[in-house]
Amino acid sequence: IGGASAGNYQLVYVPGTLTINRRTLTVRADNKSMTYGSALPVLTFTATGFVNGDNATVLSPAPVLSTTANAESNAGSY
Repeated sequence: IGGASAGNYQLVYVPGTLTINRRTLTVRADNKSMTYGSALPVLTFTATGFVNGDNATVLSPAPVLSTTANAESNAGSY
């Protein structure tokens, strides 16, 4: 704080606090599909909400994706 003046007053500067809160990111698993009996596709994600030129490379460690489905799983959503 500084730079102000007031002829009839004595200014006393008291420091304040600036709090920078974390930004919320959304991490969403990408939809995938496969044919019964085939190998599982590579599971991927999309992260949104980055600012200042950041991207998913700032996620450390990267999100771990998994599924209960396997090549012998019945048709359906997992």
